[in-house]
Amino acid sequence: MTITVNQQTIELFEGAQVRHALLRYFVLNNLDKSEIDRVEILDKYGHVLDLDAPLSNAQALCFDELRLAKKEEPAQDTEEDDDNPDNA
Repeated sequence: MTITVNQQTIELFEGAQVRHALLRYFVLNNLDKSEIDRVEILDKYGHVLDLDAPLSNAQALCFDELRLAKKEEPAQDTEEDDDNPDNA
């Protein structure tokens, strides 16, 4: 089924819950998944939804993404750093 989260279309399995839609959205947008429990999810009418609420096809959800931090990317080592004696 197709769900819209913050105006982004997400494909989910039949029987999915709000939690599943958020998890998919967080992964696609590189957001910290530990924040899922902290967001307030609203439907298109402004009603607050529980994370365990069932979803139906073409349902639209939204939440305030500005309060969430992006997941930090791990630092990548470069060969130049390994050859530098100051880094030892």
